[in-house]
Amino acid sequence: MISGFGTRGELAKFAAYDNVIQAMSGVMDVNGFVDRDPTKIGPVIGDSYSGLLLLLGIMIAYYNRQKTGKGQQVDVTMLGALFGLLEYPVLEYANNNKVLTRHGNHSLYTARTIYTRPKTIT
Repeated sequence: MISGFGTRGELAKFAAYDNVIQAMSGVMDVNGFVDRDPTKIGPVIGDSYSGLLLLLGIMIAYYNRQKTGKGQQVDVTMLGALFGLLEYPVLEYANNNKVLTRHGNHSLYTARTIYTRPKTIT
């Protein structure tokens, strides 16, 4: 089953929309430039990535059923799926108590390459 916020708890009764899930998960807060508002990622990743995780769960459950004969319940929440995409901000907070926010179109964890145009020979 796929849902926005799960089947129990105070948020379970609410409908989920991609822009709401991106905002609540924190994805929008780390997307965009520091001097601008948080930015929604273009594709509807709340829907598509959650569906991909559901497919993976179904495939694993099916494989397990083929091996053991036992079925399983597969639950995926859109909020949980997108929260799982925030590996760097979550790790930075857990390890260093530092809150990451928007930092433009570069990564804080990869080397930056400065592109220079090759000189033309005349």
